[in-house]
This record gives sequence, C-alpha cells and structure tokens, in this order.
Amino acid sequence: MSRSHIAARPGEATGLWQPPLLLGFLWGFAEATLFFIIPDVVIAWAALSGWRSGLCMLLAALAGALLGGLILYAVAAARPAATVATITAVPFIGHTMIERVADRYRSLGAAAILLAPGNGIPYKVYAALAPPAADPFSFVLLSIPARLARFLPAFVIFTLAGRAFGRRIRNHPGRTSLLFALVWVGGYAVYWSLI
Repeated sequence: MSRSHIAARPGEATGLWQPPLLLGFLWGFAEATLFFIIPDVVIAWAALSGWRSGLCMLLAALAGALLGGLILYAVAAARPAATVATITAVPFIGHTMIERVADRYRSLGAAAILLAPGNGIPYKVYAALAPPAADPFSFVLLSIPARLARFLPAFVIFTLAGRAFGRRIRNHPGRTSLLFALVWVGGYAVYWSLI
C-alpha cells in the first residue's frame, strides 16, 4: 500500500509528539480540583499538529474538567469549610479570590460561573463555592460554556500557529518545544506576578 493511502498519524503534519487524549482528560480533571496549571498547555500543544488534534484534546480536557468540577462541587456540598481550606492550599489561590467569588455568587447566582474565564480566578474556586448558589445540573450546564471560553483561545491561537509555521515546526521540533515552553513559563510568570 502506498504512503498516500495510509492515514497520517497524529502529529505527523508537524513532526511533534502527539499527547494521548487521556492526558487531556486527566489534566482537565486535575486542574478542576487541585492542580494549578491550566489544560490550555496540552490543548495548545495538540493544536500545533492541526485543528482535529487540538479539538479532540480540548473536548477531552473539557470532559475531565466537568467531572472534576462536579466531584469538587459534591465534596463542597458535604464539607464546605474543609473544601475551601483545601483549595486555598493550592498555589496562588488566596482568601481574596474566595471572597470575590462568594460575592459574585451572592449577586449573580449560578450565572457567576460564566465569569470564571475572564477574571483569572481558577474554576476550582467556582466549583468549591457553587453549592449554595447552583444545583448540580445548573453548575455542570453553566460550566460547559465557562470552560470552553477558557480553552478556546489557546486552541485557536495554536491551531493558527501550526498552520502558519508548519514547515518550520516540522524542520525544528526541538526549537518549537523550547519556544512553546518559554511562552507558557513566561505567561505563568506574568500571571503569578499579578495575583
């Protein structure tokens, strides 16, 4: 069978290692609970290989985030004080974030979850404080657009970068990896310096 009849392997378009979807799911789950690095990193890496790879990773991360958020919601409904104490022990989450989200829930109700993507406060804070403001179904339903709004920019930007620089990525996967790491480390350094 000729090479043209063989389906391209994931990541083949750019020569980059393609992370398994399970990694996206687990990363989404972890970040929704106790991990502090957003799944945008693995979504962006997958998107460099093409929009299909990036979209599959985005959906895997979304599924993991929804499950993690729902579990954290359930734990918070049973033990609210202990849950808040646990998430404030996560790096870069402080009492100010807790107070801001609690205020938003008081003023907006369940719809406050929709503010999560644009304010730099991790989703886990919204999940931990959601039980008094939202029933589980509303929480999950509103979490879908909230998480998508958070994940889509990385997906779009890195899909476009993969298309625009595919040849360079293919010819220099090591440099691509280094630049990718620097972008995310720099982005996190700026974010952490501002909170």
